Amino acid sequence: MALDRLPSGNVRARLMVDGQRFTAAFSTEREASDWQIVTRAAAVERRASETLTVERCARRWLGEFIDAARDLDRYRRDVEHVIPCLGTYRLSAVSPADIAVLLSRSPLGD
Repeated sequence: MALDRLPSGNVRARLMVDGQRFTAAFSTEREASDWQIVTRAAAVERRASETLTVERCARRWLGEFIDAARDLDRYRRDVEHVIPCLGTYRLSAVSPADIAVLLSRSPLGD
């Protein structure tokens, strides 16, 4: 990560994440620094979605985000329908066509 003052007075922010270069210019160092943080976080999130499977995401979601007992049973049933169809897919690779196939085979939300 680097910040440089340009002849125009703007601040250029440079960042490399996973071999990809990102560059942008801003009026202030604060804006440039904030951009670097947001850009790095987005790259890390994108990398995680490229390796995270639907099954791991669904099970994590059940374990960490669902706390109402009446909803938990319904969501658990839904997840058990999703996993055989899409469980091994990378989250970033799931397409609308994959969802259509899942919905044609699964009674989700019943």
